[in-house]
Order: sequence, then C-alpha cells, then structure tokens
Amino acid sequence: MVAKLPPSANDRLNRQLDLGMEKRRLHPLFGRIVDLFFPEPAHCPLCEFPFHREPKGWSRAHLCARCQEGITEIMGGVCRICGRPDAGPICNECRTSEHLFFSARAYGRYLGTVEEAIKAYKYQGSVALLPILGEWITEAYLRYYGAERNAVVVPVPMHPVKKGNRGYNQAEELAKYLCKVLKLPYADILQRTVAGASQTTHNRIDRKYAGQNPFEMLATPVKTRRILRHHSSHHLSRTTSTINQVAGQTVLLVDDVLTTGSTADACAEVLYRGGAEAVHVLTVAR
Repeated sequence: MVAKLPPSANDRLNRQLDLGMEKRRLHPLFGRIVDLFFPEPAHCPLCEFPFHREPKGWSRAHLCARCQEGITEIMGGVCRICGRPDAGPICNECRTSEHLFFSARAYGRYLGTVEEAIKAYKYQGSVALLPILGEWITEAYLRYYGAERNAVVVPVPMHPVKKGNRGYNQAEELAKYLCKVLKLPYADILQRTVAGASQTTHNRIDRKYAGQNPFEMLATPVKTRRILRHHSSHHLSRTTSTINQVAGQTVLLVDDVLTTGSTADACAEVLYRGGAEAVHVLTVAR
C-alpha cells in the first residue's frame, strides 16, 4: 500500500481559491469575503507584472522597476525651438527652415518604455496608462514652464471618424489631465476636417504645398440674454453669440508625440489666424 503524500501548500491554496470562486457564484457576500482575504494584486499597467504586496485599487497606478528603467527623460541640452535633444542651442533643421510655433518641449524620448506606453494607449486601448502619461506631461510642463499659468491649453484634434473608431483622442485626454492637475484654462477649439495620413509622415515642405490645411478653428458659442423693447412692452430674448478663446492669448498645443513638427505647424497656422499671440507645443515624447 502506497502512502498518500500530503498536499503541498500551493495545492491547498489553489483549492481554497477554487472554493472561493464557487462560493462567489453562490452569493455575492462570499465574493467580498474572498476579496478581503485573497485580494487581487495590482499590476504594472504596461507589462502586467504583478505587485503581489499591493492589492488592486489600493494605490495609484505606477510602472514596475523594469519599465521605469526603460524611460529616457529629456532634461536639457535641447534645441530651443523644436526641443530636439542633444542638438545644441539650435538644431540644423531649425537653422535651415522655420517652424510656426515658438517652442516645443517634451517629457522624454520616443523610445523604450515611453514609446511602448504611448502605442499601448493609442492603439491597444490601454486606458490604464493615461495617469502615467498624464503625470509625464505634467512633469514636463513644470520642468519647462514652472509657475506659468496664463497659457490656454489646446489639444491637437483628431478627425471625427478616426476618433469614433478609437473611442477617444489621446491628445484631448492628455490636455484635460494637465488642465485638471494644474488648473489651466482649456479650449478644445480645433477640428480636423481632412482625413488621411498622419501629418507626422510628411515634412513641412510637403504639408506647405499640399494645398490645404487639414485643421480649422471652431468658434465657441455663448448664450446671452437681452431685453427687447416693443412699443410699451419688454421681452426677454435669448441669443447665441460666439467668442474667440485664443485671441491675444498664449496657446499651449498638446499632443502625445512630436516628430517632424508638421502637425504642430499646421495647428499653429490656424491659431495665429484666429488671433493667438504665441503658440508653444508640449508633448509626452520627442
């Protein structure tokens, strides 16, 4: 007769968890008890590495140590116009051709963890990464603009069809996050009217001679009330007028990535026509 070996600790734990799942199906109260004693661990929102000592929902979203190591921040030595890292005071591209925006700055380089996080958020629907990306762009703002709070934040728009397919515009969500944290004025006043290839696939010369700027500015409707006099009576009339939120203002254009700068130039062109005093660009990556 062969003696049965005692079950291992892992086997006992698995049976307990299976029992907990069965009880959860029978009554919601059991599910709460299981969650109390066997909480689901939090995960790295990028690589899904489990944080066994951090129950899910008990702490803010953050990356694991390995993903953190893959971040290359841009700390200084950038082109003072386009923000290209390690390019000296002015890079060769900005010496030979002009941008329409005054300056562009970014949190980190578009490689490693930063690139993976942006792609996962944009193309894979990993919305849990928004707080991470939002913290990065907020840190970039504080790094380069400090206590300045006068700029109007404007997101780079996405074509309505593309936004409908994706479900959100990443630039818009980043801009809202930034404004919420730093109490900055927000103005979603640009729209993309022409669908097609991303502006990042074209250089500035291609865009300039393409014959059409794919962006235009929207006027913001404002409801007003006025009293109309008619003979001996007075009538209260509600009318709708429009205001220009960027006229005479410094604008901070927000997007996820800056590559050639052609998208930012196209947006800046429209904003200047709308009366903007200056346009600066802030992105997560460069």
